[in-house]
Amino acid sequence: MSQAPPAPPPSTTEGLYHHQDAGHPNATPALRAIAFRLLELGFTIAEHAGLHTHDIETAVAQVYDLPGYDDEAAG
Repeated sequence: MSQAPPAPPPSTTEGLYHHQDAGHPNATPALRAIAFRLLELGFTIAEHAGLHTHDIETAVAQVYDLPGYDDEAAG
């Protein structure tokens, strides 16, 4: 009979979410930074696969207030 592999350690975000859920807003910047990096990775993979991600990428950039995307929203 084989044994199940050991459980992985808690994720980085798990502790941050517990902290945030306990009413500590100082976890939000770290969670946003992690989310942004994951989005960047996803866009890179999608672009390499030939998917057109410009509209989604622009929407995300506007949410994160990245410079250079305000003009696209206007026109």
